[in-house]
Amino acid sequence: MSASDAATDQANRLWFRFLVALIIMALLWWWVLGALDRRAGSVEQVAVDSELSQLRAAVLIKSAEAMLERPQGFYARVGGNPFEWLKQEWRRYQGGCDGSYPPVGHWCFWVSVQKETINHPKGWLIYRPNRPITLAGRQFGPVAPAAWRVTVEHVGVPNDASRNSGRRAGGLLLEMVNPDTGEPVLQAQR
Repeated sequence: MSASDAATDQANRLWFRFLVALIIMALLWWWVLGALDRRAGSVEQVAVDSELSQLRAAVLIKSAEAMLERPQGFYARVGGNPFEWLKQEWRRYQGGCDGSYPPVGHWCFWVSVQKETINHPKGWLIYRPNRPITLAGRQFGPVAPAAWRVTVEHVGVPNDASRNSGRRAGGLLLEMVNPDTGEPVLQAQR
């Protein structure tokens, strides 16, 4: 074996070690990025759950206020915007939807009815996640946003097949709805 063959052999070994180290680093980098992406998804899940809890608390407070006023007070608040009921700055809330879904990671209020005589438009909230998240047992993502509407919860036993017949208004709640129509999602999909 000549000196040039030994030098070439040494250089090949160094290149091989460098290539193996590069492959190991690439695999570790891929694993770290995957872990960071999973963590970001779980952080978004917790943030949305926290925001929903605050919104549900606002709905509960408005429900108590409506109960003190009169039974029809519930119906006056149906479709209201709970973000406006809470007196705090919402970083991820952009206000009205302006005819399109909000940017990913943000909330907006889709106005379905705006009466000129009142300052309280009716509609529903839309949240568009950055990453796939699960809310109420359903998957949502950037192309499939989630939506909620303030509705009246009815209590009692229905007398017939009608949804609310024989039942009285018991309070307000946030109900998951279709983001395009504002109609409640089917029970089987909840």
